[in-house]
Amino acid sequence: MYFEGIGLVRVSAHEDIGFSPALIFTKVGSDEKLLEAYVHSDWQSLDDDHPGMNPQLRFTVRRIKGFPSPLVIAVSMSPGGSDDAWESFAVAAIKGQLEQLNYEHLQTNDDGGFFFGDLGNGIGLGAAQWNFVWGETESHPPPHRYEIKLYKWNGRRFEWEKVMRTRAQYNCAHDAVRAYGFPYTDVRASFPEWEYLGDWREMCNEH
Repeated sequence: MYFEGIGLVRVSAHEDIGFSPALIFTKVGSDEKLLEAYVHSDWQSLDDDHPGMNPQLRFTVRRIKGFPSPLVIAVSMSPGGSDDAWESFAVAAIKGQLEQLNYEHLQTNDDGGFFFGDLGNGIGLGAAQWNFVWGETESHPPPHRYEIKLYKWNGRRFEWEKVMRTRAQYNCAHDAVRAYGFPYTDVRASFPEWEYLGDWREMCNEH
């Protein structure tokens, strides 16, 4: 893909055995490695025989007014037993250099989500993550309270804006996020293998 001030760049997701997943950005023509963007969590692919149990990394390219374009959004998932761990970050060209735009990568679990775009409620452009809060006396199944964390776009980075915790308990993230006036769509659901995460009726009813 073409990045202003850089030229054509090849982007590839790597899930190499013994290493954390990473996005590799390489200059087309010279094969110069411009950026290696690793998942922050200590996840490693360890099992050649059962690849479905290894961390997975995917990326999508978005063109959103107000953000650098193209905006490469990475999403990684590490499978678990009763739940999965998720991480997300974004990369773009800033003044002719490819840079990660999240000092702090976004993190959540299955019943959570990630969003990049207009945060709504007059906040402006940014990124959001949401997840359930597991109370001391609560079991894994809901209802739970939820935490919504917002990062505002400052023209170069996503910087921490605020965090909100719901007062009420909810059966699923969809209901919790919308109760606070945020009509976010989960970027994870844009990938075919994870599109079930966008079916909020099923996600809410499965509990």
